[in-house]
Amino acid sequence: MRKTIRYGDYNAVRLRVVGRRTELMVNGVAASDGEYDLPADGRFQWQLTPACAELRVRTIRFTDLSKPSVADILTSPDWEWTKPENLGAKVNSDGDESDPTLTADSLCLMFRSYRDGKFGLYECRRKTPLEPWGEAVSWSVAGASLSTPFLTADGLTLLSSYANGMGTEATDIWLVQRETRDAAWGQPKNLGPNVNSPKRENYPALSPDRLTLYFTSDRDRDGDTDVWVCRRPTPDAEFGKAEKLGAPVNSDAVELAPRPLADGSGFTFWRKLRMPQNSIEWLLATPKVGSEWDVRSLGVFRDPAYGPPTFANDGRSVLFHAVLPGGQGKNDLWQMRRVPKAKGTTP
Repeated sequence: MRKTIRYGDYNAVRLRVVGRRTELMVNGVAASDGEYDLPADGRFQWQLTPACAELRVRTIRFTDLSKPSVADILTSPDWEWTKPENLGAKVNSDGDESDPTLTADSLCLMFRSYRDGKFGLYECRRKTPLEPWGEAVSWSVAGASLSTPFLTADGLTLLSSYANGMGTEATDIWLVQRETRDAAWGQPKNLGPNVNSPKRENYPALSPDRLTLYFTSDRDRDGDTDVWVCRRPTPDAEFGKAEKLGAPVNSDAVELAPRPLADGSGFTFWRKLRMPQNSIEWLLATPKVGSEWDVRSLGVFRDPAYGPPTFANDGRSVLFHAVLPGGQGKNDLWQMRRVPKAKGTTP
């Protein structure tokens, strides 16, 4: 089966090009691997393998293999984390800060904070990624006390969890939008029964193509959360029914805060370990053939106060909340940077 496409006409394919050699991945499955001409008229032709012949192609992403991928940076023994840096008094307070989320340009930071006797969402801005963050500003979203926020790449859509109105501790996933980063937020929209249940749903996140919703839920466990997903065919469609991811993503421990990588190659998440005690682990899940996942550790921390990580688009910095020496209050927001190891350093 031969198929001709124009660049940008579709949105569910991963195409790697190095010189004349290309590798085509369709939904994580190798469709072809060979040498092709890339003509100037904007057309590219390939032969689909039988396993992929019936798949509907929707996106093309070009990955420059001369540079390390985000997953490579996060997992390579040739890279290491710097020591945690506190984000400072303009971000942190003497109360609790948690659950940071970033826009793709790293110029807009949103998080949850307990200040003046109540929880709320706060936002910090800066003009360039190299500058320190500006003063935290409180954002009111239709009077709702939203938690576990997630900003889309452009900063115009916010996903979060909020009480479902059933008089219990259960929370649902809600979506709210704004016209510009300086505009007021609109009315929150509940994502409905395909996503939500009578139990707890929290830590929502959208894939870069906006077709997959990740979140955690305790709907089939007593208080312990797992990673679930909902999918849809287009960014404007309703989400389909929630599906629980299998092992090794989920376990008998607590999983939280799935966060897709910017290049769409996988997602990170947080796990509370049963052994060693008082430990948590940051993990990276990348898709294998079919519905299977490869899960790799990004670090084990002996202090359970290390919160779920939020990685910058390039994977070279991470934000998280933690109770560490030198903080402003209780839980503060902290940053670590991913840097190449000095030559001669033992992995």
